[in-house]
Amino acid sequence: MNLVLLDGRINSAFEECHDPRRKRIRFSLETPAGDSIAVEARGNGAQMLLANFDVGDNIHVRGRLRPAGYVFADCIRKTSRGRATAPIQQRLFAATSASSSLRLVKNVRPAFPFPPKNLSSPPTPRSRATSSALSTPH
Repeated sequence: MNLVLLDGRINSAFEECHDPRRKRIRFSLETPAGDSIAVEARGNGAQMLLANFDVGDNIHVRGRLRPAGYVFADCIRKTSRGRATAPIQQRLFAATSASSSLRLVKNVRPAFPFPPKNLSSPPTPRSRATSSALSTPH
C-alpha cells in the first residue's frame, strides 16, 4: 500500500456517492503543478468535509493510493495561504509496516478525530496449550 502526502486546492464540487453503509464523497484536487487528482473520503470525514470545506480551499491530504487511481484520504486539513504558494511537496512512500508509516507522517495532525492507537508496544502473545497437553497418547 502506498502512502501519499499532497498539497493542493479543491477544484471540483463534492460528489456524493451512494453507499448504504456510510457517507462517501469524492472530489478533485488540483496541485500547484497543474495535475488533477481524485480524492475520496468516507464516514465522519466526509461529513466534516461537506460542513467545513468548499471549492477553492487550499488543503493538505494524507492518504493511500488505491489501484483504481484515486487517493483514499485518511487526513485532510486546511493549509494557510503561505503554504499553498510554497513549492509543491508531493511525496510517495511505500509503507512497509504500520510503525514505519507512523514515522513518515508523525508531524501531520489529523483534521478528523479518531481514537489513538498504541503501536509502539509489541502485541502480547496469546496463551497456548502446553506441549504435554498436545502430546498425550490416544
